[in-house]
Amino acid sequence: MSVVHTKKGFGAPTEAPPSATAHYIDQETGDTYIAKGNSSVNDWVLVENGTVARSERQVLTNRLNAMETQVNEVLTRYPRTISTEAPTGVPREGEEWVIV
Repeated sequence: MSVVHTKKGFGAPTEAPPSATAHYIDQETGDTYIAKGNSSVNDWVLVENGTVARSERQVLTNRLNAMETQVNEVLTRYPRTISTEAPTGVPREGEEWVIV
């Protein structure tokens, strides 16, 4: 089964995107939409002047801030040596690996 990545139509999209990151082009206005998911028609995001609309940028910023908060909580809770490399072997006695 193949998934159409770019759809075209007249007017704003009226169906859920076929996949996340799919594109939709309104042939009447030239507006372009990008899919942030594929569960409902509301997953289409209007691209304004080549960038995602401000409200969507805020949603993404909030998600990134929440992730940063979670990472900081883990670093506070587990102040041992933190490595950005994947662990190898098995944890030593008393050692705990947290993968974020």
